[in-house]
Amino acid sequence: MTAAATARVTGWDRQAWREAMFAEMRARMAKRAVPQNVEPKRAEKAPMESAVKETPRAAPKEAPADGRASAVSHPSALALAKPDCVKCMGRGVRVSAAPMAYCGCVYRCVFRMCVGKYRELQSSEKWVSQVCLDGQRRTRKKWGWGRPHEEFCADLYLISRRRLSKWEWRLFEQFHLGEATWRQLCGSLNVDRGKFFHAVYRVEERLGRAYWETKPYSLYPISEYFGR
Repeated sequence: MTAAATARVTGWDRQAWREAMFAEMRARMAKRAVPQNVEPKRAEKAPMESAVKETPRAAPKEAPADGRASAVSHPSALALAKPDCVKCMGRGVRVSAAPMAYCGCVYRCVFRMCVGKYRELQSSEKWVSQVCLDGQRRTRKKWGWGRPHEEFCADLYLISRRRLSKWEWRLFEQFHLGEATWRQLCGSLNVDRGKFFHAVYRVEERLGRAYWETKPYSLYPISEYFGR
């Protein structure tokens, strides 16, 4: 019985179970790193060749076909992942996915951070907004004046509008940007509670990925968007 199975049988200790899973994963990765093809010993038919001292060759690094090593070691996904996520186990990467990609909890965390910043800027007083010299995020040869607070809100609004369908946009505008509750929207959108929250998670994951992967200026990280 493996360590993960032992931790699962003895009790529902989530921390012990996660440590056991990481230990098994490290053991498998260490076993995979050991070169399997061992060069057989040379026969004694050629004594001159045996006298020559050959320099040992380094084992070639096998690049994973689906990019698992680079994805697992990505620090951003690990920092944004939900600790008790049942799909990625807090690693931020779904191992079962082909090709491997970030877990939905990572994109939902990015979504909540960007939308939280949007709501903060919308609820702040107008005098808080400021005009600043913009040139840190773009080519330094082209400086210009801008209003980063209004630009961030406009970018988030337009990206969300382009990525969502008409029904999803209505849900996003009233639930995430507005003040409507799920009880009110379930009746107006003609869905039950389960389908409503499945749609909410799907919208958050899609928009969180869009906020992060938009080029050339993504909304996340927020500090880089504002040039700090």
